[in-house]
Amino acid sequence: MLPLITVLAVLLAAPPDKPDPCDGRFQVHRGWKLQGGALVEPSADAERVAIDFTMKDVVDLQPFIGDVEGKAFRTDYHWVRLDAKGAPLNRYVEPLWHVARPPRVHRMAMVGAVPKGTRAVRAVLAGVCSISVRLEDSGPVWPRLPETRVLAWRRHGPTSTALLEVRWALDEEFIGPTLRRGDMRLNAVALLSVDAKARRFAKGTFSKRYYLVRYWTRQGGRELELEEIDLAGVWTPLPPREETTLPAGFDAALDEFENLAVDDDAAAMRFAQDPRVRKR
Repeated sequence: MLPLITVLAVLLAAPPDKPDPCDGRFQVHRGWKLQGGALVEPSADAERVAIDFTMKDVVDLQPFIGDVEGKAFRTDYHWVRLDAKGAPLNRYVEPLWHVARPPRVHRMAMVGAVPKGTRAVRAVLAGVCSISVRLEDSGPVWPRLPETRVLAWRRHGPTSTALLEVRWALDEEFIGPTLRRGDMRLNAVALLSVDAKARRFAKGTFSKRYYLVRYWTRQGGRELELEEIDLAGVWTPLPPREETTLPAGFDAALDEFENLAVDDDAAAMRFAQDPRVRKR
């Protein structure tokens, strides 16, 4: 047994536990060289990386990826909402610190590009704190970005719908392409998971799903004539528009999606995958 004076000397010589520089507000879970679908396109001498992090009680503070000294890399960013285990839920989100009522706790990934061969970076909350991150050579592999094809374009009174065939979309990804004619743009307002003929609600599979997407195309007493749809950044001609009616329950379900989306996009997308209209 060591003498008491020796034990005290060892304890006094040991470095104290390093305090959390971010005071629990910013936590990094891992960083890795990303394989899979993301919107960041690195240059020939760079590669994509992802950093999985959680922020608590943070508003209007955007993290960035810096070198070992904290200097920001020159890169675009792609923000992805993750679940509690770090799996991607939605790769088409606005940064949550820019929304009117951001959640108290949110887990996300930031995807950026760093020079090839970079092994260590810092995840930085500007003016607040930074955390050293060792980049792993491999990590979670995300699915490719969704691929979309228009099967039908139909009018139903004041609204129109596009029937889309979608591959590789995650459950919470709102696949609602923008429409245009000349300088006019029109955004989608609701969607439902349906079968290939848009006759009934159906979840489909991860590799192929069908979505009925709503647009309000009668505005100010006139019908908007749209010409093109944005499919992954490529403006594509819409097919001829058909006049038809929606199956029973579809109008109410599309209304329900719109109502849910006012306060909670994630809840709206969960409803879209299993659209059973709630009784009020």
